[in-house]
Amino acid sequence: MRLENYIKKDKEILDKLKTDCKPFLKELNKGGFLYRGTNKNFKDIEKMVPRTDRLPLGTDMDVHIFLDKLFKKKFGWKVRSEGVFVNPNVYETTQYGRPYFFFPIGKYKYVWSPDVNDLTIYIEDEMEDAWAEYHDEYGYEDEWDEEPEEDEPDEEKMMKRTVDSYISKGLINNKRNEMAFKCKSYYLVNINYEKLLEKEL
Repeated sequence: MRLENYIKKDKEILDKLKTDCKPFLKELNKGGFLYRGTNKNFKDIEKMVPRTDRLPLGTDMDVHIFLDKLFKKKFGWKVRSEGVFVNPNVYETTQYGRPYFFFPIGKYKYVWSPDVNDLTIYIEDEMEDAWAEYHDEYGYEDEWDEEPEEDEPDEEKMMKRTVDSYISKGLINNKRNEMAFKCKSYYLVNINYEKLLEKEL
């Protein structure tokens, strides 16, 4: 009876993915899987509906809003607020919770950058490096005898340069960097089904 239940569950998962996620499976083309970390606990497969008003966990709100504005202008959607963030590297997702396989249902969009592993960390590092270089050169404001001729680091320009590096194609070429998906719903599948999915999808 237990074996029959396992076989029935395997078939249920495969039927859902092959029926509901055809566009994604076609683009994925056995090129590896994407993972999403979450603190929720699912035994097999779970259908999820993403939020469209996601708030930042570790990003300053002003930065979050400005990045959304830049992404909206380039791609037509607010990546920071509307995106479902995933990664082709399972270990990168464990910092957000338990990793699951990610499968967008139906039509979807995505963006990623060949240069950016994690957008929050990347932006913070860029800003910190720019300000450190500026202070190394000119010191701090309370040390100035006169204001430096050099302008302070332009944080908005840095963010624009980062967003300009993002693309909306080439999913199978991404082996290590964070991606953001826009979709109406998606499945999360327990990674215990790895062998089944590798064999059947």
